[in-house]
Amino acid sequence: MEHEQDQLTDRRAFLQAGALATATATALSLGSGDSAAQDAPAKEAVMPRRPLGKTGAEITLLNIGTSKGRGIDRILRYAYSRGIRAFDTSETYGSEIDFKRWFAASPEVRKEVFVVTKDAPNVPEQLPAMLDKRLEAMGTDYIDLLFMHSFGDYHSMGDAVAMLKSRELAKTVEAIKKSGKAKFVGMSTHHKDRAALLEAAAEGGIVDAIMVQYSPGSRRMPP
Repeated sequence: MEHEQDQLTDRRAFLQAGALATATATALSLGSGDSAAQDAPAKEAVMPRRPLGKTGAEITLLNIGTSKGRGIDRILRYAYSRGIRAFDTSETYGSEIDFKRWFAASPEVRKEVFVVTKDAPNVPEQLPAMLDKRLEAMGTDYIDLLFMHSFGDYHSMGDAVAMLKSRELAKTVEAIKKSGKAKFVGMSTHHKDRAALLEAAAEGGIVDAIMVQYSPGSRRMPP
């Protein structure tokens, strides 16, 4: 698990470094560095959208993931200016404060973007309090999609499968949606046995979306 986390961190840092270089060059070309100008999408930068499963939501084909680091605010603004409207963070990434600053500086942006954040509950009943902390950290009163993060890593496989089908999770997710604090609830997973988790999620029919680790270069394909 530590090796996979290192790979994830290194890849995320590499991608952010490249994005930051581009964002910096763009900011310099703008001259004044005015935040409203950076938030305004260029007319030619229209990103195609696709339905998010059966949720009824449509999101841009590209999603910007973030983590702690210098210049994240510029990456967010640059991605927005190029038409991207889906953004991803979590309790562990350390970038929620950058979203909070962005939304405070440009409140109109919040209604235009689909925001995902994550936390790692051991039991369903922990989700509402975790969601409240994520909302406070990001300076918003709702999240578009809340993921149970790295699902399966903090449970036995039996407990993880049972939770995805449980009445407790169904009741918790329903209450969260009714509150308006999160439109959708799902899970993300890097687990080595994630196929079993995907099957359980499908059978349970509770989660709205699933984020799955896929690293084609890290594993040898079967002959």
